[in-house]
Amino acid sequence: MDNMERTENGARFAQEWSDEDFINAVEEALRKATVSVNEVKDILGCSSQTAKARLLKLKEEGKLEGELKGKAWGFRLPDQERD
Repeated sequence: MDNMERTENGARFAQEWSDEDFINAVEEALRKATVSVNEVKDILGCSSQTAKARLLKLKEEGKLEGELKGKAWGFRLPDQERD
């Protein structure tokens, strides 16, 4: 069952979002955006293995943040470097 509010007769209220809601959503998504191993590999012209190993090393050193998305890693700058 959904969590939307309903009228007395059970109809759902239409949810509305402001322009600011959409702008905030884009900002949040950009903060969470990551770069893939393949994107780094393509930019540098190195192998996937080299890119992944170096990116994981930088993650371990705290120079990058990384998260596993399915079977692929995504990397981004730490929060303090993006502000």
